[in-house]
Formats: sequence, structure tokens, C-alpha cells
Amino acid sequence: MQLFLLAVLLALVSSIDVESENTAKVERSLIVGGFDVPTWSWPYFVHFGNCGGVLIAPDVVLTAAHCRYQETQQVIIGAKRAYSLYGEAQECFCEWSIPHPDYGNRDRDWALCKLNEPVSIDKSRVRLELNNDNAVPTIGDNLSAAGFGNLYQGELRASWQKRPLVLQEVGGLEYISNEDCYLNSNLLPNTENMLCAVSPTFGRGTCSGDSGGPIVKFSQGPDGVLVHTIVGTTSWGGNTCGEETPTVYSRTSMAYEWIIDTTCNTFKSIADFCDNPNDPPPPEACEGSEVSFTVHTPPTSAFYDDISISKSLINRYELVASVFDEVEGQLFYKRNYTVADYSNTHTVCLEQNRTYSWSVNNFWNPSSPMCEDGGSCGWFTVSLDGEVIYEKSSAEVENGAPFVTTFRTPLLECEDDINFQKGSKNKDCRKYLKRGNLTKKCNNNHNGQKVFDFCRKTCGEAGIGECAVEQCEAEDDEEFLFKDMNCEDYLSGNAKTKCGKMKNGKMVYDWCPKTCGFFNLGVCSD
Repeated sequence: MQLFLLAVLLALVSSIDVESENTAKVERSLIVGGFDVPTWSWPYFVHFGNCGGVLIAPDVVLTAAHCRYQETQQVIIGAKRAYSLYGEAQECFCEWSIPHPDYGNRDRDWALCKLNEPVSIDKSRVRLELNNDNAVPTIGDNLSAAGFGNLYQGELRASWQKRPLVLQEVGGLEYISNEDCYLNSNLLPNTENMLCAVSPTFGRGTCSGDSGGPIVKFSQGPDGVLVHTIVGTTSWGGNTCGEETPTVYSRTSMAYEWIIDTTCNTFKSIADFCDNPNDPPPPEACEGSEVSFTVHTPPTSAFYDDISISKSLINRYELVASVFDEVEGQLFYKRNYTVADYSNTHTVCLEQNRTYSWSVNNFWNPSSPMCEDGGSCGWFTVSLDGEVIYEKSSAEVENGAPFVTTFRTPLLECEDDINFQKGSKNKDCRKYLKRGNLTKKCNNNHNGQKVFDFCRKTCGEAGIGECAVEQCEAEDDEEFLFKDMNCEDYLSGNAKTKCGKMKNGKMVYDWCPKTCGFFNLGVCSD
């Protein structure tokens, strides 16, 4: 028994002439003994790369928990051709992935993915329904599946690197009891969360690479629309595909309540079965710096000169762009790309006056991350606050890196420099200017500039430097003297306490309204 990471199974009822192609960055096989799907037939099918999935809401995808590394992955909704937005296919990214909390030992093999933005699909010919009835399917029901896994079966499975360019479908999969599943193949789906299906005619079935995709029962609705009822998602199976070995699926009815709760209450989905606002909140304004980058993924000639795609090309397509926070030492933003020959543009809001690095890499092809093996290359450009800081054309990336650039966001006007350190104890702006003569300290020299050039906010609050805030019109009384010290000198230490003392018949904050006002005391306090 071997765990299958089966990609995506799709159901369809009639065989019409089709113009679709499919593939994925999958690491396992495809539908065995299937056929090219009609372009309109699986609008909800989601291509994850290494797995498949089902669009159950405009912004939520159901897949398998064992399909790891889903977050940040680009997915193709309604995929018909490998790596392609052919036809009405759409791309977006998995922003947040949640596996079932009790997933383990192949049991409860479900996961949900929240997309970075909602999508709309055509439901005029095919309508998706998520099964919530544990009595469905019944023994002997015919089910269908589809996906981007291997085309071959049995011993030919050694040639697993051959994947179809067009999405495949297989029908006639018979639902059998868990007991029969074990008798037929020594596979033991030993929990009520699993269901088993097998083709009575050997040479057809699902295989590794199809994980997370749907197995469905179809019917016709009263409105004439073809209904795909998802009864399970592909989970695992035996060592041979499409022969006598059944495949085990995770039963969706057993996860129905968790799916609805997570979709509606955790993800706050705009699904029509949720009671959430349909309008997403407007994006927050960026109060820092914006880094924008465009990554144009390399094209692939395999679409045009072959019926299938090779393992090397699949593995090559692990292209990743990321922004790394060098101060915190952690990843800040990441995108894994799936679509070939496509410009992906992202804008990220970053903190001011901070060091980041941007990189593009390919785990499977690090020596030339932006190029097809022996073929064409992509390109990229990175801009900071509208100014290009790093770019490579398709010719320049041919023999390259990974590509990495490090940059620093500019200091926001009237913010203290977080890297400012002064004195033997390396004090920051607030600590350095906490005591003493503020006017003198703010005008001290530091690394070839004035302190008020680094401590713009703190010095500005004291009315010093380019960021000087409007000061109270009241001035310190020049007649105030205490032990030969004027207001500023006297208040250079423990000012809050001293401003509240009585000197020479009146309160110090009345003698020194401007200086005490800096500490929010007296008539010049905020």
C-alpha cells in the first residue's frame, strides 16, 4: 500500500469534442485510461501544481491535507491545459491553508485553502454540489474523476514523467464497500471517513498526482444543468494504477460541517451558503514604502510540439519569488508560480527605513531559475516607490543565479531612524534625547549629519529640524533662574517632576511653558 498524492479528479458525463490541455507541477501520475475533457466541463477544477482541488466557494478551495506547501502557491481555476490560462481558466494564489484538525494516518484527509481574491466561474452548464448525505453514494454507483496525473498504468508507470497537456477524465468508477475494497486489494479503508472506488474494466482509474481532486456522481438538475455532486476527494491507493487496485477517497459528507464552519467563520468567505458580506473590505492604504515586482514566467515549447510534458519540465516549474525581512530574519512575502509565459505583478507594503531582500529562485533548476531546460527564459523587474531598482531581461537571466537584490526602504518623513545609536550605551533617539539640553543634543553631529536628521520625530516634537511641529506661542521666561540655570538647563533631568515644583512663587511650568510643554505639562501641553 502506498500513499498516493493524486492530483485532480474530475467528473463529466458526455464525451464531446474537446480542446483542452492539462498538466501540473505534479510529482505523481495522472488519470489512467481517461480522455480529454470538454472545455466547458470542469469549471470548478483547481490545479494546485502537485495536487488538485475543488472550488467550493468563490474564494475557497477543497483539497487533500497531505498535499503540503499549499500556501503562497499559484492555482489555476478551471484549468484545461497544463501551466496555461487557456480558455476561461483563471489564476490566483492560496493565501491561507487549513488541514482538518484530526488529520492523520490517511484519515480525514481534507484541507481548505482561502484564495487571495474571489473568482467567478460559469455555472450555466455544470453546477457543483457538495455532498452532505452519508448514504450517498450507494453500492454500485458509477462515479467519475479527472486530473493531471500519469497517463500510464502498471509497469509503464515507470514512465511517470509523461504527463498530459490536456485535462483527463475517467468515468465508470464503481463505488464498493470498504470490506470489498480490502478483499479486492488488501487495501483497508478502516474508517467511516473513507470511501472506495474501482473500475470494473482494468486499465482505467486515478493515480498519484491526482490527490485532492474530486470524485463525483453526476445527474441532471430540474433546470437541465448537469450536476456534479462531490462525494469524495482523492486520497491514497495501492502500488498499481488503473488495474485491479481500488483507490481510497476522503468522504466529503463526513467533513461537511467542518467545511462549512471553516469556510464561513474562519475564512469569512463570501460563499452564498455563508452569512458574510459579499463585498470584500477595501485595501488598507500603505503608510510605508511600496515594492512592486513583476515576474514573467518562461514559456514552454512543450505545448506546441508534443502531446505530453516531461518530468524535467514539471520539476523545473518550481519558480518562487519572495521578499525577506533582513531585520527580523524571516520571510515577509512569497509567491510560487504555476502559469507559464505569464506576467505576475505584486505590490507589497513595507516598513520604512528597513532592510529587505527580494529574490527569485527555482529549487529544481537553481543554475538557471527563470529558464526552460534548454529553451526560452522569463524576465523580471523590481521597483521601490515607483523607481526601478533591479531588473533582468530574458537574455540576462539565461545563465544566472538565483537572483537576489537587497534594498533599504527610505526613512519616512518625520520618523526616527530605527538604526540610530548614540553614546557609549548605543541609545536610540528617545533614550538619547530623554535627558539634557534638547536643542544642543539635536544639533550635535552624528555620522556627518546632525542628530535631528536621524531623530526627526523626537527632535521635531521639540521644534528642532525639518520636522519641527508647531510650537506653543508661550516662551520660557528669561528671568527664571535656579542655581544659575535657565529653564532648559534646569529641566535637563527629571523634567516631569521639576515642572510640577514651585519656584520663586509660581509653578515651574508657568516659568518654563515651552520646555515643560514638550513633556505635556503646563499651558503648552497637547
